[in-house]
Amino acid sequence: MTELIEAGAGPIAEHLARLDARLRGPRAAKADLLNEARDGLMDAAEAYRAAGRPDIEAQRLAVRDFGEVDTVAPAYQGELGLAGGIRALRTILIAIPGMHAIFELTRMIWIGDWSSLGGPPAPYWYHQIATITDQAAPVVAALALVGLVAARPLLRRLGSRTAGRVLTLMATAGIAGTALSQMSIMVSTAVVNVGWVTLSMPTTLVGLSSLALMIRLFVLAHQSLLFCRAPVVPR
Repeated sequence: MTELIEAGAGPIAEHLARLDARLRGPRAAKADLLNEARDGLMDAAEAYRAAGRPDIEAQRLAVRDFGEVDTVAPAYQGELGLAGGIRALRTILIAIPGMHAIFELTRMIWIGDWSSLGGPPAPYWYHQIATITDQAAPVVAALALVGLVAARPLLRRLGSRTAGRVLTLMATAGIAGTALSQMSIMVSTAVVNVGWVTLSMPTTLVGLSSLALMIRLFVLAHQSLLFCRAPVVPR
C-alpha cells in the first residue's frame, strides 16, 4: 500500500489497500487521492465513534458509507487519467522547447551560422524541412498550453477519463510531430552533406539526446493512456 497512507490496522486500512491495488496513475496524484479518501473515512469513523459506536464498527460503517471499491474505483481512476494527461502536457511544454533552445545554443557556440560552412548551397527542400523543424518546438509548446487551458472545460463536458485521454492524445501528437521533424532534418542533413552531421560533436550529442528525450516522452504518453483505462481487475 502507498507509504503515505498511515491509517493503521482495521477496516479502513483494508479498504484503502484494496482501492490502492485497483488504481494506477502518477505517484503523487495517486497518493493525494488515497490520502483524501483516508481523511474522509477517518472523519466519518470519528463521527460514528462520537455517537457511541465501538471503533471497529465505526470504521465499518464509514467504509459502508464510502462505497465498495468496485463502485468508487472508476471515478478515482478517471481522476488519475486526467492527472496523467496534464502531466504529459506539462512535461512537453517544458522539455521540447528547452531541448530545442539547448540545441540552438550549442549550434551557435560550436558551429555558428549555417551559411558560414561553405560548400554548395543546400537545396530548397532542405531549407523547408529546416524551417519546419525550427517551428516545431513553439508549435508543440502552444499545443500543450492550449491543452492545459482546456483541461477544466474538457473535464466538465467529457468527464475526467475522456478528458484525460484527449489531453494525452494531444501530447502524443505533439511528441510525434517533434520526433518526425527531428528525424527528417537529421536524415536530410546526411543526404545533403554527411559531413555536417558530425561537424560538431557537442551539437551531434545534443541532437541524439533530443531523440532519446522523444523516446522517454513517448513512454510517458503511453503510461498516461494506460491511466485512462478502467481500474485494474483483481485476480
